[in-house]
Amino acid sequence: IKTIAEKFNQEAYNAYTLGDIRKAESFFEAAVEAAAQKPYEKIDTNSLYNAAFTAWSAQDFSKAKTLFENCLGYGYYAENGEVFAKIADCISHVDTTKAGKTAAKDYLEQGFQKFPTSESIVFGLINYYMTSGEGTDRLFELLQQAKTTSPDNASLYYVEGQAYKQLGDLDKAAKAYDESAAKDPKYVFAYIGKGQMYYDKALELQEKAQSELDDTKYMALVQEFEVTLKKCIEPFEQAYVVCEDPAIKSTIAEYLKQ
Repeated sequence: IKTIAEKFNQEAYNAYTLGDIRKAESFFEAAVEAAAQKPYEKIDTNSLYNAAFTAWSAQDFSKAKTLFENCLGYGYYAENGEVFAKIADCISHVDTTKAGKTAAKDYLEQGFQKFPTSESIVFGLINYYMTSGEGTDRLFELLQQAKTTSPDNASLYYVEGQAYKQLGDLDKAAKAYDESAAKDPKYVFAYIGKGQMYYDKALELQEKAQSELDDTKYMALVQEFEVTLKKCIEPFEQAYVVCEDPAIKSTIAEYLKQ
């Protein structure tokens, strides 16, 4: 039975690699069913998650929701609580009523309680609070609760910075990134987050300048672009110094070259 389940899994990965998402989903489900048979009788949560993910990729959101909920039922949340974010996304596609939106929010808040540093969960909450008309105060209340529980967790301040960046409040985002770095000077993402924020803003200003016909406004945008671009240099340099991952370090170097 174990060999059969492993064979189905291999076929699923082969199909996925070839771009046949539906076939991959079918094989992942078959692997789950095979592993559950006697005498093996194992709950293959990894294959179950992959079946849910491929159903989601194929935009079969109703089926994906059921499979992701099965993952939760077995206590499997995937990396950084991704299951919660995916269920919320599925609900947003299959139920656009107020009740559906509330259900999606509830899953995101449940996920946040377990995985407060998950960007996909936080961004899901941002999207909900911005589109529901409720405002984002609740999101920052949740972040504050998490920081109160884990005051030295640098990643929480980084996520807060990402949230403010998403909302367009760069000053508060920069402050949060700085607080993240203060909590852990070796936390590379605090510096990357700040550098990326200014880099992205500089590109945005550059695009605006290129389409601006008024000379005075054009020069003002160019000046703002240059000032903003310089702001990304120091955090990227700090990130390069503390980074221990060769791949991430190479990416940082590319930003600095530009």
